Amino acid sequence: MTQDIPQISRAELARMLQRVGYPANLIDEIAAQVGDPVDHERDREILERYGVTRGHLSELMGASP
Repeated sequence: MTQDIPQISRAELARMLQRVGYPANLIDEIAAQVGDPVDHERDREILERYGVTRGHLSELMGASP
């Protein structure tokens, strides 16, 4: 289990994707497929299909390892 990964709401995920430049139609498509709150284990395949991974989002947001 990944208890060290905090869950986020679907709306928070949408805001994060918007902030890093995902187009609105793609954000809507992703949001329609994930649960609320987003569960990293349950929704992993959906998120990865769209290139939404913690590492990729961190890069886009300017975080360093």
